[in-house]
Amino acid sequence: MGLDGSDLINSLKEAMATVFDYVGDRKGCFYECSNGAEPVAKRNHIPKSNGCGSFGIQLDTTHVPGIGKCCDKHDICYDTCNHQKEDCDKEFQACLMKICNAMKTHVSKDVYNGCKSTADIMYVGTMALGCKPYRDSQKDACTCSRRRKNEL
Repeated sequence: MGLDGSDLINSLKEAMATVFDYVGDRKGCFYECSNGAEPVAKRNHIPKSNGCGSFGIQLDTTHVPGIGKCCDKHDICYDTCNHQKEDCDKEFQACLMKICNAMKTHVSKDVYNGCKSTADIMYVGTMALGCKPYRDSQKDACTCSRRRKNEL
Protein backbone atom coordinates (compact mmCIF):
# COMPACT_ATOMS: atom_id res chain seq x y z
CA MET A 1 0.00 0.00 0.00
CA GLY A 2 1.24 3.44 -0.86
CA LEU A 3 0.61 6.79 0.72
CA ASP A 4 -2.12 8.95 -0.71
CA GLY A 5 -1.53 12.67 -1.23
CA SER A 6 -2.81 13.81 2.17
CA ASP A 7 -0.84 11.08 4.01
CA LEU A 8 2.32 12.17 2.23
CA ILE A 9 1.71 15.83 3.08
CA ASN A 10 1.00 14.98 6.72
CA SER A 11 4.16 12.86 6.89
CA LEU A 12 6.21 15.73 5.46
CA LYS A 13 4.65 18.20 7.93
CA GLU A 14 5.51 15.90 10.83
CA ALA A 15 9.07 15.48 9.57
CA MET A 16 9.53 19.25 9.23
CA ALA A 17 8.09 19.80 12.72
CA THR A 18 10.66 17.35 14.09
CA VAL A 19 13.49 19.12 12.25
CA PHE A 20 12.35 22.54 13.52
CA ASP A 21 12.10 21.11 17.04
CA TYR A 22 15.84 20.37 16.95
CA VAL A 23 17.16 23.32 14.94
CA GLY A 24 14.59 26.07 15.51
CA ASP A 25 12.77 27.94 12.81
CA ARG A 26 13.51 31.08 10.79
CA LYS A 27 13.11 33.24 13.90
CA GLY A 28 15.56 31.13 15.88
CA CYS A 29 15.05 29.01 18.98
CA PHE A 30 12.96 30.44 21.80
CA TYR A 31 10.81 29.02 24.57
CA GLU A 32 7.22 30.18 24.68
CA CYS A 33 4.34 28.98 26.82
CA SER A 34 1.70 27.21 24.77
CA ASN A 35 -1.04 29.28 26.45
CA GLY A 36 0.67 32.57 25.57
CA ALA A 37 1.63 33.28 29.19
CA GLU A 38 4.98 34.65 30.28
CA PRO A 39 7.32 31.85 31.49
CA VAL A 40 8.14 32.19 35.21
CA ALA A 41 10.84 30.29 37.11
CA LYS A 42 9.55 27.31 39.08
CA ARG A 43 10.06 27.96 42.80
CA ASN A 44 11.87 24.75 43.70
CA HIS A 45 13.65 24.11 40.41
CA ILE A 46 17.39 23.59 40.73
CA PRO A 47 19.20 23.94 37.37
CA LYS A 48 21.18 20.83 36.53
CA SER A 49 23.76 19.53 34.09
CA ASN A 50 24.20 16.20 32.35
CA GLY A 51 27.83 16.89 31.40
CA CYS A 52 29.13 17.11 27.86
CA GLY A 53 26.61 15.40 25.70
CA SER A 54 23.05 15.11 24.56
CA PHE A 55 20.66 12.56 23.08
CA GLY A 56 22.20 9.84 25.27
CA ILE A 57 25.73 10.40 23.95
CA GLN A 58 28.39 11.60 26.40
CA LEU A 59 31.62 13.10 25.06
CA ASP A 60 34.94 12.13 26.60
CA THR A 61 36.48 15.42 27.68
CA THR A 62 39.35 14.00 29.75
CA HIS A 63 41.88 15.02 27.07
CA VAL A 64 41.02 18.72 27.58
CA PRO A 65 40.70 19.55 31.29
CA GLY A 66 38.15 22.25 32.00
CA ILE A 67 35.79 21.57 29.12
CA GLY A 68 33.47 19.68 31.46
CA LYS A 69 32.97 22.88 33.49
CA CYS A 70 31.99 24.72 30.29
CA CYS A 71 29.42 22.01 29.52
CA ASP A 72 28.05 22.22 33.06
CA LYS A 73 27.68 26.01 32.85
CA HIS A 74 26.00 25.68 29.44
CA ASP A 75 23.52 23.06 30.69
CA ILE A 76 22.71 25.16 33.76
CA CYS A 77 22.17 28.20 31.53
CA TYR A 78 19.70 26.23 29.37
CA ASP A 79 18.02 24.94 32.55
CA THR A 80 17.48 28.43 34.04
CA CYS A 81 14.11 29.93 33.17
CA ASN A 82 14.14 32.81 30.67
CA HIS A 83 17.80 32.47 29.74
CA GLN A 84 18.10 32.85 25.99
CA LYS A 85 19.62 30.00 23.99
CA GLU A 86 21.77 32.32 21.89
CA ASP A 87 23.30 33.89 25.02
CA CYS A 88 23.96 30.46 26.58
CA ASP A 89 25.61 29.26 23.37
CA LYS A 90 27.82 32.37 23.08
CA GLU A 91 28.95 31.98 26.71
CA PHE A 92 29.68 28.30 25.99
CA GLN A 93 31.83 29.19 22.99
CA ALA A 94 33.73 31.82 25.00
CA CYS A 95 34.32 29.33 27.83
CA LEU A 96 35.64 26.68 25.44
CA MET A 97 37.98 29.13 23.69
CA LYS A 98 39.24 30.40 27.05
CA ILE A 99 40.23 26.82 27.96
CA CYS A 100 42.08 26.36 24.66
CA ASN A 101 43.79 29.75 24.84
CA ALA A 102 44.96 29.04 28.40
CA MET A 103 46.75 25.90 27.25
CA LYS A 104 48.28 27.46 24.13
CA THR A 105 51.71 28.14 25.62
CA HIS A 106 51.90 24.79 27.46
CA VAL A 107 51.13 22.33 24.66
CA SER A 108 52.18 21.61 21.10
CA LYS A 109 50.57 23.44 18.22
CA ASP A 110 48.78 20.22 17.21
CA VAL A 111 47.24 19.80 20.66
CA TYR A 112 46.20 23.46 20.73
CA ASN A 113 44.64 23.21 17.26
CA GLY A 114 42.91 19.98 18.32
CA CYS A 115 41.45 21.80 21.30
CA LYS A 116 40.15 24.60 19.09
CA SER A 117 38.68 22.09 16.63
CA THR A 118 36.96 20.23 19.46
CA ALA A 119 35.61 23.52 20.81
CA ASP A 120 34.35 24.53 17.37
CA ILE A 121 32.59 21.18 16.87
CA MET A 122 30.98 21.35 20.30
CA TYR A 123 29.78 24.91 19.72
CA VAL A 124 28.44 24.17 16.24
CA GLY A 125 26.67 21.12 17.67
CA THR A 126 24.82 23.27 20.19
CA MET A 127 23.94 25.79 17.51
CA ALA A 128 22.70 23.16 15.06
CA LEU A 129 21.00 20.64 17.33
CA GLY A 130 20.50 22.41 20.65
CA CYS A 131 16.99 23.77 20.20
CA LYS A 132 15.14 20.73 21.54
CA PRO A 133 17.42 20.30 24.59
CA TYR A 134 17.07 24.05 25.25
CA ARG A 135 13.26 24.00 25.01
CA ASP A 136 13.03 20.82 27.08
CA SER A 137 15.20 22.41 29.78
CA GLN A 138 13.17 25.62 29.73
CA LYS A 139 9.97 23.59 30.03
CA ASP A 140 11.42 21.91 33.15
CA ALA A 141 12.66 25.21 34.60
CA CYS A 142 9.64 27.41 33.89
CA THR A 143 5.97 27.41 34.73
CA CYS A 144 3.33 29.06 32.61
CA SER A 145 0.68 31.06 34.44
CA ARG A 146 -2.83 31.25 33.10
CA ARG A 147 -2.52 34.93 32.27
CA ARG A 148 -1.41 35.91 28.80
CA LYS A 149 1.52 38.28 28.25
CA ASN A 150 -0.76 41.13 27.17
CA GLU A 151 -2.87 40.78 30.35
CA LEU A 152 0.05 41.36 32.72
